[in-house]
Amino acid sequence: MYCSGLMDDDTLRDTPEVKEAVRRLPKQVAEERQYRITRALYLSMRKEILPKDEWTSYDTVLPDIVSLYLVTWHF
Repeated sequence: MYCSGLMDDDTLRDTPEVKEAVRRLPKQVAEERQYRITRALYLSMRKEILPKDEWTSYDTVLPDIVSLYLVTWHF
């Protein structure tokens, strides 16, 4: 997962709650998330990985952004 540049939240299944959480994200964060997902799919299709210096590291992973928005969702 990290060798494709994804963050943990990028791999969440698209449930109605996750879709709403993503909708509530700031526009730039949502666009960055979509870019990471698209790039990971492209790399997977080509059976490639990112160069080591572009991997997502534990130091650069943001708090679970979508998870934070899911917590604020009231059912």
